Amino acid sequence: MTEYKDPNFPAVYKKDDPNLRDFDRFLLQQLEEWQQNLKSILDRGIERNDNVDQRDATFTSNAVADTEDAVTHTLGKIPEGFRVINSDKAATVYDSGTAWTETTIFLKTNVASATITIEVF
Repeated sequence: MTEYKDPNFPAVYKKDDPNLRDFDRFLLQQLEEWQQNLKSILDRGIERNDNVDQRDATFTSNAVADTEDAVTHTLGKIPEGFRVINSDKAATVYDSGTAWTETTIFLKTNVASATITIEVF
């Protein structure tokens, strides 16, 4: 993994300069915070959730096939859809017809007790 290196900008202004205007001091502070945020993202590696408005959720389907499962997600909005990413059984996952919320989607699976990972978007 490549490690982020701090930029080497010419020191035109310094935050502790007593003649620095409030706006310039604020701008320097904001640029420093932005740089630290960028560093933290790049140093840990960019993940799919950093680039796409989606979240993964894993659930185990109901012990009775074709029964509604409430699947929680952390998307923070009502999802537009979902994709199955992984399943430990040959299963079809489908919308149960219950309205989705900002925290939960409602799905059915045609196989009992399957562990399924979905991408909620």
